[in-house]
Amino acid sequence: VQTLAASAAHTGAVNALSISFPQNTAAGDLILVGFDFRANVSPLSITDTQGNTFAQVGARLNSPGGTGSAVYYARNIKGGADTVTVNLTANSTYLEVYVTEYSGLDQTYPVDAQAGASGSAGSVSSGNAATTFPGDMIYGYCVGDWACTVGSGFTALSTLDGNLAENQTAGNPGTYAATASANSGWTMQMVALKPASAAGVPGITSAT
Repeated sequence: VQTLAASAAHTGAVNALSISFPQNTAAGDLILVGFDFRANVSPLSITDTQGNTFAQVGARLNSPGGTGSAVYYARNIKGGADTVTVNLTANSTYLEVYVTEYSGLDQTYPVDAQAGASGSAGSVSSGNAATTFPGDMIYGYCVGDWACTVGSGFTALSTLDGNLAENQTAGNPGTYAATASANSGWTMQMVALKPASAAGVPGITSAT
């Protein structure tokens, strides 16, 4: 279940951006951080005031217009007030950050599947990935060279600056993709998160 979401943007030379959740997070939950930046720099680290450990999910993607995007997560968080900071290797002319807290997920191996793709104006898809558990949460993070519009069956969590964080609950195990539409170039990251009922079953634990 998605419980909290927040987003923030900075225009102008910047190599870090912090964003606070509007309410306290809950111990044991998961935080997803999607962010985008100029493609000539790279992510350095993700930190927060709780001291949780963040790991990348999937690969960094670049849009046709020169925007990089990445998704990180922290599992089994400590809970309480929290400010998340995205750090880059050098200054970017912009940095946009979208954070989401989820409850009710496997605290040990929360990532069931992942996919990502980039493309030009029109239909947006992360590409397909196969889930293995019923009730996965399908998260999508679309970065547009201008604007992304929420996909059919998904709920928008944020549309700040024309980008999109969205999710939907999957049914039975099967093939899923995060979808949207865009009026210019785009990247789409998809992460399928396992429910707590799948706890203890190994899954993806690193970007590789």
